[in-house]
Amino acid sequence: MLRNDKVDIGETLAKIIRVLHKDQPMDKPLKALSAGSSSEPQFKILESVFYEGLYLMDIEKKALDMIEEQSKRRYIKNIYTICADYNKVFFSSKSSKIFLKKSQQKKINLVTFHHSLYYAKASEWFDILKNIYDEILDVQSVIHAV
Repeated sequence: MLRNDKVDIGETLAKIIRVLHKDQPMDKPLKALSAGSSSEPQFKILESVFYEGLYLMDIEKKALDMIEEQSKRRYIKNIYTICADYNKVFFSSKSSKIFLKKSQQKKINLVTFHHSLYYAKASEWFDILKNIYDEILDVQSVIHAV
């Protein structure tokens, strides 16, 4: 049976979220960052779980404006859009630290790259992911790349 990749992504994302919640204290609110988010369908899953903050980063302002308008219409207060190129933001340890300080000053529990990591050169993936791991992620956190 052929399955839609969106279903597979959503199913895996739900499993990751289960593990994150299991490993964290019940009273600890979680944060997520979706790099290259555009107007991804997983946004609805993420915004309901990461009520401390869901940060959507994309270089496409129009997609982020659409999310902002939708959030205002639905009175969603935990969504923060960031118009930026993750290749530049996470290029170095220093730029990653600056991003964290400017955006919310607390570490993130989940970083997703849903159909977006291919916007970086494959030769740069290791450095981008390492900088996220070292500077952006909280302890017991996850990077989910598709």
